[in-house]
Amino acid sequence: MTTQNIADRSTVARLSEVLTELNWPVSKQELTGVAAELGWSEARSTSLSARYRTGYIESPERVSNASASVKDESVTEIQVKLSGADASGAVDVAGARRHLGAELAEILGEGSARQGSDIAWDLDNGGRLWLKSLDTSVALIALQPAYAEIERREERSGIGPGRVPGEAI
Repeated sequence: MTTQNIADRSTVARLSEVLTELNWPVSKQELTGVAAELGWSEARSTSLSARYRTGYIESPERVSNASASVKDESVTEIQVKLSGADASGAVDVAGARRHLGAELAEILGEGSARQGSDIAWDLDNGGRLWLKSLDTSVALIALQPAYAEIERREERSGIGPGRVPGEAI
């Protein structure tokens, strides 16, 4: 049995609380305050993104495990890795996703959307949280309200997540 490298429940609860209470739009400067509140250290920042080390999971010292995308000085998306490889390098993304999904369902309730095994929660602040399986980790992704609304409209219209813009439906 692989020892999981997964953020603990109190960390997941605190992170989800902070992300659900964000007042959008969030400026890059406000994001710096949010990161400090969560105990993150900045790894790198450009005009289009910011990267942080969270300490939520074991990872090499110089590796960031949270990032934010920025457009016109406003944050569009925040992505935080909540799982990673264990000390032996083994990864169990499906197991981590199930574990974290169960924890978030207890904290946030049942999700409002799904894409395969990924789960989304629509938030009172207009944004959306996704628990997504990535190649070697599971991440909690917060979308700003405008991006979340685009997803919701596409879902209501029956447009699948794999559609490539510009291709015939």
